[in-house]
Amino acid sequence: MSLNLQVTDMLVFDACSYLDIYRFPLAISKRLFDYIIDYKNLLWIPHQVKKEFLTHKKSVSIIGKYEKFFQNISGQVQISKNQIIEFLKGYFKAQNLNISKISSEMDIKFNEIDELLKTMVFSVEEEKKEYKDYILNTVNPEMNNLFQSEQVGKGFSTPELVSILREGEVRYKYKIPPGFEDEDKTGQNKFGDLLTWKQLLKEARNQKYNRIFYVTSDEKLDWFENGTTEPRQELIDEFHYEISNKEICIIPMSEFIKLIKDGEQTDRELVLNLRKNVLLNQICDNVINDMLDDYINKENLNILNAYAPSQIPSGIFLSTLQTERFNLKNSYVSIIDNSIVYELQLDVAISADAEQEDIECGLMLFEGVVRVILRRELNENESDFLARAKSDYEVANLNMINCQYFDYEDNAWRSEAAEAMEDYYQH
Repeated sequence: MSLNLQVTDMLVFDACSYLDIYRFPLAISKRLFDYIIDYKNLLWIPHQVKKEFLTHKKSVSIIGKYEKFFQNISGQVQISKNQIIEFLKGYFKAQNLNISKISSEMDIKFNEIDELLKTMVFSVEEEKKEYKDYILNTVNPEMNNLFQSEQVGKGFSTPELVSILREGEVRYKYKIPPGFEDEDKTGQNKFGDLLTWKQLLKEARNQKYNRIFYVTSDEKLDWFENGTTEPRQELIDEFHYEISNKEICIIPMSEFIKLIKDGEQTDRELVLNLRKNVLLNQICDNVINDMLDDYINKENLNILNAYAPSQIPSGIFLSTLQTERFNLKNSYVSIIDNSIVYELQLDVAISADAEQEDIECGLMLFEGVVRVILRRELNENESDFLARAKSDYEVANLNMINCQYFDYEDNAWRSEAAEAMEDYYQH
């Protein structure tokens, strides 16, 4: 199934769907959030959805659950290991069972589990860092604007509300959807689904809509047929009774996520792209300068000599190369053969002392573009990767497009050099 939304469609999410942005793993959250923003012009938000969203927003976060999960599972692994060791101690004298070998193999397996958990922790730590920035700086501002916009519907008047609550008591008694699965809740809370549904029906009568798409994270029996993703027929019948000339599509969130998942990026790649800017800042701050100095001094005296201007005196050679500045122009991240590959395109300026007969006679300033490739293992944490990247890199291309020579002996050149260097360092 494909949504193929049109400008005359109405797109409605329940409160739990919006809250899922805050509790789904980062990659899925990003896909859901991006879709909502991409189609926000088609959104209509029932007043009940806004009420529930604002009530529960602060209480939902996947990160806290991650942390508890790893603490709990690590503890369970250790408990299981200790119990097995104690159990095996009672059989050490039974030589025919080869208990010592079994015990050694068990230790190996538990060590493998420990390594697996460490890998998972590294991944979650990365996600936690990006998750906080993503929620605070991207999601919250958009959600605040959305729920304060004119796309939020009006609530019911008191007489309308009283009538719906009375109807709800009867509907729940006879298991008429939606919402009867919440009958154990107290007060108006147990009628939240019914109030949302009634507000949707009221808005759907608007002539500007042709089709209504309703996405819900509530996949219980009061919305969908038992064990399926098919909406309850009573809901479809009620909609058509109220609104005879339109169609409604009720989609469970589990299916909706499949519909919007693009095939171009895996979840891991999406998280890496989210984290990319933060990590690239660390690479630029801590790695690139040392890496470029290492590369140009080991590899590229001859290459840079080829770019030297023809007007410099003969017999000059270059020494003491160093990176003066660099600027990240473009960057790409991908996963290839179980490695994360970062490709960086940098504008660079490299200086070199010009010497003739062991006497320093000038300065070369080269400006150009360099393409650098860094590879990181999937289970490698950021700090280890950053430490290794200074010496473990690949320069795929180095192309100098400009070179200036500053002659220390020629008075005219010295003046031009001073002006050029002053201008250079100001920029």
